[in-house]
Amino acid sequence: MGSDVTHARRVLVLTDDLMFATRVRETGRRVGVDVDQQPAQPGVIAQLSSNTPDLIVVGLGSGGRPLEVVCDLKADPRTKAIPVLAVYPHVDIELRRAALEAGCDRALPRSAFTTLLPGILAGTA
Repeated sequence: MGSDVTHARRVLVLTDDLMFATRVRETGRRVGVDVDQQPAQPGVIAQLSSNTPDLIVVGLGSGGRPLEVVCDLKADPRTKAIPVLAVYPHVDIELRRAALEAGCDRALPRSAFTTLLPGILAGTA
């Protein structure tokens, strides 16, 4: 017989905005996804264990050094394949452009992210 072990989807939120992280964590709980939060600071790669996340959500515009972290993640062979989704204030199109240039796979304004959040966390949106 096959193994009954299943991989729980894991999402890492990199932000200094605790309200944003709490919203993502609560939504994750509702859809059965493990959500961890860490500040968007260099060195986060060293903190990732062998249990790497399925998605990294980076909150932009809330402090920290998120674009530097994205560059580090995409430059490291251990983490470059992990999808990175940037969430930015809807009025800051320059920040969106900078996120994509830094290596984010996708960038959404906060309003669209909030609407799509359950599906994003579950891996269906």
